[in-house]
Amino acid sequence: MASALLPHTATLIGARREGVVAALIGSIGEGGSLELQRAAVGALQRAAALARCRSGARGLVAWLLDVDGTRGRAAEEAREATSVGGVGSDAEDDGDGDSLGISDDEEEASKEAGLKHVPAKNPASSSSREPPPASGAGDGTAEAPNASNRGGGRADRPVHMSRAGARIVGACLGLNPAAARPILESVLALRPEAMVVAAHDPSGSRGVMEPLAALGPESSWARQRVVRALRGRWADIADHPRGSRVARRLAAACDARSLEVMASDFSAAERRIRGSRWARGLVGLCRLDHYKEDKSGWRRAVEGARQARETARGAGGGAAGRRAALTGLLAKGTQGGKRSEAKASNGSSTA
Repeated sequence: MASALLPHTATLIGARREGVVAALIGSIGEGGSLELQRAAVGALQRAAALARCRSGARGLVAWLLDVDGTRGRAAEEAREATSVGGVGSDAEDDGDGDSLGISDDEEEASKEAGLKHVPAKNPASSSSREPPPASGAGDGTAEAPNASNRGGGRADRPVHMSRAGARIVGACLGLNPAAARPILESVLALRPEAMVVAAHDPSGSRGVMEPLAALGPESSWARQRVVRALRGRWADIADHPRGSRVARRLAAACDARSLEVMASDFSAAERRIRGSRWARGLVGLCRLDHYKEDKSGWRRAVEGARQARETARGAGGGAAGRRAALTGLLAKGTQGGKRSEAKASNGSSTA
């Protein structure tokens, strides 16, 4: 059934049925063959090409997330054109977002993010309606400036985040690494500002940023590159309820080189990090005090912790894995103690 629906991916997305596509790809990832998983990603790429995604395949994730609102505006324009064509009396908006082609999931995500969908005005009754208030006026909300768009939007346009589109991206990141590589490359093609917005957004954090922490060894290169691409922005990400969760998960999965990027950012904004109710836990997770005192020793400690995690994972996890990891750490500590004693004895004999 999945293979029969894949050719209709573009139609489903165009009809604002991204949730169906996300469920379809999720079912393929659970038991589908590698060929079928690649076909699913290929269907998404063709859908983006049909929509004239300006950045080609590398702009696929930006298109799915609708970061510049292109798909939302296209749906609105199509609906307005339909109402001008003679269905104007039936196009009156009841305020629930349906007249904009917005799914229930996306409406819920927008409410959670504190953003407000402004209903489209009916051309037949535009003279009797007051213009909508400016974003952030009267309701205490504001929309983030869109510096993240690679699909042609302007910097003064608000950043949108499609909840269902994020679910599609998350389902794709759970595919076989060989099939998911185009999606990972497209995530890396996002500008850093868009990644910050995704980390703070309820749908973007769960569907895009957090799954990066769960990538296996074959795809860890993408996680490390994302962490490094956000150099200078980690304090902004962490000082946020959802962003701090993203930072914690990525910090726990990073190698020493990538974690140093985060530690450097937190060290530069230490007062802000320690004073934040959401970010202060990262001080201990990143061993910030140790990092400031001895960077080379910090790197060795982080690398040792990473090797211990891999040992535990290789031993099958659980109590046996933890015992194996602890044994390895104790052995290294004993060897280090013997070397220190040898250096001390050599020093005393020289004296």
